[in-house]
Amino acid sequence: MAAPAILSLSIVVSLSSRDARHRCACPCQRRASAAVAWVWSHPLAIPARPHDPPAPARERTFPMKLYYAPGACSVGIHVLIEEIGAPYEAVLVNLREGAQFKPEFTGVNPKSKVPTLERADGSVLTEYPAIAFWLAARFPTAGLMPMGLEAQARALECTDYIVATMHMQGFSRMFRPANFAPSEADHEAVKARGAEIFSKGLALMDKALEGQDWLVGTYSFADSALFYVSFWWNARLGKDLPPNVAGHYARMKARGAVQRVMAAEGLA
Repeated sequence: MAAPAILSLSIVVSLSSRDARHRCACPCQRRASAAVAWVWSHPLAIPARPHDPPAPARERTFPMKLYYAPGACSVGIHVLIEEIGAPYEAVLVNLREGAQFKPEFTGVNPKSKVPTLERADGSVLTEYPAIAFWLAARFPTAGLMPMGLEAQARALECTDYIVATMHMQGFSRMFRPANFAPSEADHEAVKARGAEIFSKGLALMDKALEGQDWLVGTYSFADSALFYVSFWWNARLGKDLPPNVAGHYARMKARGAVQRVMAAEGLA
């Protein structure tokens, strides 16, 4: 049961001389007035409603903290934070050395994944689509959130597909086939299936970009997700992108925020 909220009220009533002359002076009224005065001058215990939200935490004075690994999918979130221009601290998590499984990081994110965003109030947000959406909504002047419900839903749709399907189902099979087939004899087939899933995703994104520069018409948080998988496919694996996605990738690389992040992560 929620602890009662304590409400203390004090009322001072001033009566004009005319009101005072016409005031009833009978004993019952005096007793009632005294009772009212006591009630309004003493604390009242009012149970808090179960759905009352907790008081917001006081924000800290230091900036957001992004936990990232160079060239990992966190590079897309890194780009969004650079686009925003707000102060932040970038904390490198060395995935190759298993830093994501050590207490220093699992105490922040027990999922052992990047990107991880520690916000100014000390709370931690995980998962790429959630972080990207929150950044766009929290910093509207950065222009990362498209206008209108339909465009916002489409941006989420693209982001989720890129992360959950192209990345997690496609690239994960190519990079970590053992996670999908314990027998090494099956690994090449797993990698081929991953490339097939990813290529299908590229074709869908290419179609979404027909006649426009960005996934939902205007630049949005969704474009950062397409950027990081395009980077993996083109720069890491040396494979060609379909025409519209290639144009999108070129436009992303021309953005100042992307150039700063690539230099900071040693990817330039």
